[in-house]
Order: sequence, then structure tokens, then C-alpha cells
Amino acid sequence: MKKDLWVSIFTFLILAFANFPAHGQCISGDCANGSGSYIFPDGEKYEGEFINSRMSGNGTYTFVDGGVYEGEFFDNKRNGQGQYTFPNGAVYEGQFKDDKRNGYGTYTFNNGETYAGEFKDDRRNGQGSYTFPNGAQYTGEFKDGRFQGEGSFIFPNGDIYVGQFSEGRFAGRGTLTFTNGEEYEGEFENGRRNGQGKYTFPDGKQYAGQFENDKYIADRQ
Repeated sequence: MKKDLWVSIFTFLILAFANFPAHGQCISGDCANGSGSYIFPDGEKYEGEFINSRMSGNGTYTFVDGGVYEGEFFDNKRNGQGQYTFPNGAVYEGQFKDDKRNGYGTYTFNNGETYAGEFKDDRRNGQGSYTFPNGAQYTGEFKDGRFQGEGSFIFPNGDIYVGQFSEGRFAGRGTLTFTNGEEYEGEFENGRRNGQGKYTFPDGKQYAGQFENDKYIADRQ
């Protein structure tokens, strides 16, 4: 008698949990091979194409934090071309691989800044262009989200720096050309003229020698 009771309870639990969406639930359409809507236990939702019960093809994925991805999927991951809108309003449009931004894309920040270029594992890596709301623009190499390597920076007033960057700053050899015709060519460190360089004025006069924190500290030629 007691054994039969336990068997009945066990059978009831199996049947109850068999209908419980522990891994989510298809709420409409064909979520095996076709188009359908699938909701996950945490409330996230996918609407789109399925192949072999996996998200593959075009679809829209809505996250619980309000983020939304629209684009291509393969094997349950964002793969291919797509657009992701962040909860804060920022938007990325471009290539994805294995759920991460990989390849070429455009990232528009909610403050108006924009980046157009290469990504690797969700970070700005490779060649790209970063534009600020005030009109300033950097074009060149990026590493882990920072200006790194060879590039150019245009200031809002039209001054232009062309040369080497390190961790987002002028560093190494470069040329800084001012809109008034003056020009510095030489070494930079921490974003300033530091080291050997030459400063040329519009009338042809020059300072050549050692610079420290943007100041010339040697004799004038």
C-alpha cells in the first residue's frame, strides 16, 4: 500500500514537470524547422527562424534588460549581419560571430559619439574612425577600444595630428599642423610634445631641439 502511494506520487511529479518549461517554451509557430516564437524561463524571447530546434536564420531576440537584437542567427547564436539596440539607447549595426561583435560595424553611443570600423570579441580592434559630437575625429588603428598605432586626429578647430598613438594619446613620432600655419614635427609623449622635434612658423623660422610638456627648452636656431 505504502509502495503504491509512493509510485503514484512519483508518477504525478514526472507528469507535472514534463509539462513545465524548464528550458523555455514555443508559444507559437514552428520552433523546430520553420518560423516561431519561443520564450525562455527568464522571460527573454526569440521570434524568427529555426532549424533543428535551434535559432538559425533571421530573427529578433529581446533581452530582459530591454536590449533587442535583430538580424541573423546560426546554431542558437548571433552570427552574421545584425543590429543590437542597448537598453541605454546605444546602437550597434554590423557583423556578429558567436554572440559577439566581430568584423566591421558601426556603434552609435547615446551621447552622439560614433565609431565605424573593425571589431574583435566585442571591442574596437583594427582600423576604424571615431567621431565626437563636437566634430573632432580620429581615424586609424585601435586596440582594445583605444587609439593605438598609426592614426590621425582632427580637432574641432581644424588642427590636425598625424602620427603614432598609445593608449589613446599622442605618443611616438608625429606631426601636428595648426590652422594658423604653424607646425610641429617630432616626438610626443602622454599627448604632449616631449623629446626631439622641430617647430616651424609661417614665416619659415624654426625651433629645433628638445621639447618638454609642449615647451621648447633649447636655444633658437
